[in-house]
Amino acid sequence: MPSPPPHRLWTAGFVLMWAGQFLISMNFYLLMTVMALYAMERFGTDEALAGVATSAFIVGAVLARLLTGKYMELLGRRRVLLAALVLLALCAAAYLLDTGFWGLLVVRVLNGVGFGMATTVLPASVQALIPAHRRGEGTGYFMLSTTLAAALGPLAGLSLSTSVGYDTLFGVCAAVALLGLAVGAVTRVPELSLSAEQRAGLRSFSVGQFVEARALPVSALMLFVGVGYSAVLSFLNPFAVQADLVGPAGAYFVAYAVTVLVSRPFAGRLQDRRGDNAVLYPSLLLFVVALLLLAAADSPFLVLASGTVLGVGYGAVLSAAQAAAVRSAPLTRVGLSTSTYFLCMDVGVALGPMLMGALVPALGYRGMYVAAAAVVALGLVYYAAVPGTQARRAAG
Repeated sequence: MPSPPPHRLWTAGFVLMWAGQFLISMNFYLLMTVMALYAMERFGTDEALAGVATSAFIVGAVLARLLTGKYMELLGRRRVLLAALVLLALCAAAYLLDTGFWGLLVVRVLNGVGFGMATTVLPASVQALIPAHRRGEGTGYFMLSTTLAAALGPLAGLSLSTSVGYDTLFGVCAAVALLGLAVGAVTRVPELSLSAEQRAGLRSFSVGQFVEARALPVSALMLFVGVGYSAVLSFLNPFAVQADLVGPAGAYFVAYAVTVLVSRPFAGRLQDRRGDNAVLYPSLLLFVVALLLLAAADSPFLVLASGTVLGVGYGAVLSAAQAAAVRSAPLTRVGLSTSTYFLCMDVGVALGPMLMGALVPALGYRGMYVAAAAVVALGLVYYAAVPGTQARRAAG
């Protein structure tokens, strides 16, 4: 078993893992928000096929998460992390090659595999460094690494692709990936010490060795959340071009990140003291409001208002649901709990661009964002019916 976490949160190990997660997420956001537009401009695809270029990455991530939660304990977390970081660096360099659209899809899938491996190992391993009584707060602080990347990555990706071209953007991604590999090389990753019986159990093949059933109810919420968020992530840029709102759209994720940076520590402490429902109910409702504001946006004010509300809504859901998933199972299953959570999130983000992209020709971008809001609203209904009820009963 990993040694008990110290009372102090910001240890050297926590900071290095935070930095690694930030760099991996930065690469993700640099590319994710421009990939649909890149596919349309470079290969002349329509919105639905461009959505496939976005979703191919998530397909790879889903496949990786199915296996990583289990095999990172058998093979060693550090070994799996380093293999993932090497793969991410190779894929970042491969974007510079002229592979054609179908070659691009292959690179996207492999890139997703590396991303899925790395972002399963790091969030699972960092839990060993977070004091149990600060689980919500510590998870929230750790996920700020992703939030900061969400602020800088889309803006940098859009700016680089429009000002100096996609090749320069891909070169920056390669440099970020190499820096992430360097950080990973000096990071001490807490390993899980397993008994012979536990190892034998992990080597067996059953659904329970790939998915943590106790984490599944709250993790399933992320299917709805992922679809809603993917509509923003994949189609904000083409929507902004069509609506002549490119400038405000560039600052959208900055507004989102600033709000998360301010609100998430409070949300984490509230969750630790008052329970999951105190955070997840209002956050899901605010996520719906953010998507409706984006659907109605015809001015810079409404675009930035949507990004700000998204930070309080989606930003809090992301860390609160993860903390709830981790708490639902014992420490020996934290890897599977983490992979189950991100697996559901990835499936939602993978389906979202294809489903939402298919709606654009009939509904337009504004109608598509209304549909995305409806999906998240269904997620709120699901949460109230299943995990929210479980959390209320557990609280007495």
